[in-house]
Amino acid sequence: MKKMMNLYESCKTPIRVAYFGFICVAIGFLIQNESVNVFYTFRSSIILFIAELFLKIGELTIMNLPLIFMLNIVCKKANNASPVVLALV
Repeated sequence: MKKMMNLYESCKTPIRVAYFGFICVAIGFLIQNESVNVFYTFRSSIILFIAELFLKIGELTIMNLPLIFMLNIVCKKANNASPVVLALV
């Protein structure tokens, strides 16, 4: 039971980050895609820019998810700064 709690504690933050990334990608995609917006199409350049921003933030978050997962595990296991720097390198 203790191993399951350890695994859950290690994976809780990366799962939240992945959820945030997928939500950002979904919002950006839904606003930009004209096939989804059958009843109303956004033509405002500000709204389209914000949708593109959501899409890029979500993609960046999802692409860096393994790095976030690794840094989360290293930070929990080591209280020293040198293993964190070595994990980044």
